[in-house]
Amino acid sequence: MDEVGPGKTVSATAYQKARELAAVQKNEAALIAYEEAFRQEPTDFKAAFGVGLMLQRLHQHSEAIAAFTQVLDLHSGVAEAYYSRAVSLQKLERHDEALRDLESALSLDPEYIDAMYARGVSLKDFERYEEALNEYCKVLSRAAVYPPASHGRATIRHMMGDYAGAIEDFTNCIEHGLDRYDVRLLRGLAFERTGRPAEAIEDFTRAISFRPKDGTTYIRRWHAYKEIGDEARAAEDYQIGNKLMEKTSTDKD
Repeated sequence: MDEVGPGKTVSATAYQKARELAAVQKNEAALIAYEEAFRQEPTDFKAAFGVGLMLQRLHQHSEAIAAFTQVLDLHSGVAEAYYSRAVSLQKLERHDEALRDLESALSLDPEYIDAMYARGVSLKDFERYEEALNEYCKVLSRAAVYPPASHGRATIRHMMGDYAGAIEDFTNCIEHGLDRYDVRLLRGLAFERTGRPAEAIEDFTRAISFRPKDGTTYIRRWHAYKEIGDEARAAEDYQIGNKLMEKTSTDKD
């Protein structure tokens, strides 16, 4: 976020330079500039917020949490600071604290879509699947496109046996650029479990392209080939899959 809430104007030179650097992903330089802006104006929370965002981009999450806490000490009404602190807390697997921050963010801004999604992530981590599903549904009812929420809802639907719903959501992910191993694997399994082995084969083939040394995916495709009666390709996949799994087992030993 470039601007958050009301506040005094920070040192124009350092703060503007920090924003320019952040905009082109020069995160370390932007961090230094934001720190200088905050040093010059220690009562203004905007530079402190910038410090937190740069630390977060640099994966320094404990330090980012401290910076966002400083923002909230200066101004407790910044929904973005609660959300951003929650994101770093999630990276550190501190989901109970993250949930508290996300609830604070949503109390300040009930339509904060990113906070809804993040709340779903933490609820899912606590295995509160129905609540997580509800959060993902809320996001997708408000945003025309939000692939991470589609992915989150798809994985829960798949786990609950709603394979048609999972296929719909995984398809949405793929159509909007979220195309990776787990998406193809789980959609392939959902196709297979709904009696569509040919489409399952297409997804397993794509999954193999992402992880060609994962023997289990060949075994899954072997089963789908058997379902359509292609014994030759099934036998080939069975042989490749077994060899790869044996190699993996030997490497672990």
